[in-house]
Amino acid sequence: PSPPPSMSRRTLSSGRGCLYNTFTQFDPERSGSPRHRTTPEETTEMPPGVPYIVCNEAAERFSFYGMKTILIVFMQKYMRDAAGKPDHLDDEEARSWYHVFSMAVYVTPLLGAFLSDVVLGKYRTILYFSLVYCGGHLALGLNDTRAGLATGLALIALGAGGIKPCVSANVGDQFGVANQHLLTKVFGAFYFAINLGAFASSLITPVLLEQYGPHAAFGLPGVLMGLGLG
Repeated sequence: PSPPPSMSRRTLSSGRGCLYNTFTQFDPERSGSPRHRTTPEETTEMPPGVPYIVCNEAAERFSFYGMKTILIVFMQKYMRDAAGKPDHLDDEEARSWYHVFSMAVYVTPLLGAFLSDVVLGKYRTILYFSLVYCGGHLALGLNDTRAGLATGLALIALGAGGIKPCVSANVGDQFGVANQHLLTKVFGAFYFAINLGAFASSLITPVLLEQYGPHAAFGLPGVLMGLGLG
């Protein structure tokens, strides 16, 4: 369907390629700029922005599943109070925190979808919520108290849920008629990257937690998420 009259399709580009971004607010003063397109780049080759989207998604899945893999163990064995004394959660309380967080991750996509379609467009929604995501890992990595736990999980739930409805559609938006035959290949690589990130993180983050503690275990996924934005 066509976007409303007050909206326009826009491409955001950089020296490393273009990301075709749909349904951003129309800016008449900038719409003629060569940095903004109304259609994907006409080419029979792979869109230059696709590798960055795929790498970002692999990093995001590594971050998310790595954090979830060690979350209950962290709450039961590594948490401390403000004075630095052990403040471990019992099994029931830890699972309660875990399930509330999991629920929030599947509620916040409603916000991400609204902002993407009506306010920001897919590209900016992914960018801004990814930064929020990194902030959540920073909070968990630096603060092992209940306040750090609540802050970190809230930011990660908001970040992960915010980008969830946008990424797959953003991949498809990069393609036009001339190169749509590459879609099957690209989505194969895209979902392979998702599974690879999730699989690798479930092996690596428990080792980091045991050998180096929660700062490294939560910090590495956050760093990878930040690098994925680069």
